[in-house]
Amino acid sequence: MITLWVGIAALTLLALLFIFLPIIRYRANAEANAESESRQQDNLEVFRDRLSELEQELASGSIAQQEFDSLKVELEKNLLIDLEGKHQTLKRQSVSKAQLVTVVVIAMILPAASLGLYMKFGSSAEVELAMNPPADPFDGREPSFEEALAQLESELARNPNNPEGWFILSSTYMGQGRYQEAMDGYRQVLSLLTPEDVQYATVMGQLSQAMFFAAGGMSPEVREQVMATLEVEPLEITALGLLGADAFEKEDFRAAIAFWQQALLNADPDTAASIQNGVEKAVEALVARGEDVSDIELPVSASIALNLSVAPGVAEGFAPETPVFLVARGLEGGMPAAAVRLTLADLPVSLELTDAQAMAPSNRLSSHEQVSVSARISKSGNVSPQPGDLIVEIQPVPTQGLETPLEMVVSNVVE
Repeated sequence: MITLWVGIAALTLLALLFIFLPIIRYRANAEANAESESRQQDNLEVFRDRLSELEQELASGSIAQQEFDSLKVELEKNLLIDLEGKHQTLKRQSVSKAQLVTVVVIAMILPAASLGLYMKFGSSAEVELAMNPPADPFDGREPSFEEALAQLESELARNPNNPEGWFILSSTYMGQGRYQEAMDGYRQVLSLLTPEDVQYATVMGQLSQAMFFAAGGMSPEVREQVMATLEVEPLEITALGLLGADAFEKEDFRAAIAFWQQALLNADPDTAASIQNGVEKAVEALVARGEDVSDIELPVSASIALNLSVAPGVAEGFAPETPVFLVARGLEGGMPAAAVRLTLADLPVSLELTDAQAMAPSNRLSSHEQVSVSARISKSGNVSPQPGDLIVEIQPVPTQGLETPLEMVVSNVVE
């Protein structure tokens, strides 16, 4: 931490130097200017004295007029040469008292203001922690779950203004079924965030879920928290999921489907698979009742089964750990709708591309009727194609109803 403050002091002195340097230069120039003017004045006095002597000699007849004119021209020439060699072009500029006081005041305010702004908006605590990391409480060994949890609790007791730590702790409590403690932790996170923070709605949804499990269902307090969450983010997945679960429990299957279909709009691939499973169960329940479900739009299930291998001999010299990028994207290009990272040692391999491998909820495999599927063995390890990489690409490939696995053999070299 001493290094940080030494650096700040050095930069402050540098800033002050920029303020005082013009004054220092002005004073030096003023002294040089005074000295130069004094020398010039002396030269003029010598010129006048010598000229006066020549005039007296001319009057007394000691020298002729022609000689006088010649000596006078020579004297004037020497004076001009002497003045030109010693003259300095300096700005005659004075520093008033008001200007000097202003500069001094700025010099005093600058360090204090800078330090105050840094203490308010800077990251001195994080810098100190990075420069002086705490000692490993476990002496390099892998701690048990209980030890890690106790360490996190102890750390948050010392540093309670840590929203990430509280969120991890609360999620851990949820996994242990300690719902009341999870609720307290999530409330602590919310107290450290603002509604404008992107994580705020997610934490509100997690708090709703903790309250739901603690109450054993959708109590009035839980519903109030759920609705407050949806006011912040109308597509918050956890809140919509809880409303769907409550409707399903009450056998209001159509309402459950409606809530879950809304949740699907903003769900990540793993969560989407769980929600789709719930929708399918709700539809099955309606069919078992004998109800017409033709008006319900079921989630599209997209998948592409494929066998991926490399042609004999083309990958000679490639290391077994060379990355292999398997990507499916819309025919128009853009972000991948599904992506899997393998290594050369994994080939040959049989697998299935699904919505679970999407990189964004808004662009899944099921978002496209047809896609382009490519596999690239990246010799450079770069995500973007580079000369020398090996590649295979097949298009168009339907995302549904593919009867047999897609056969993909990497054989082409990227030029």
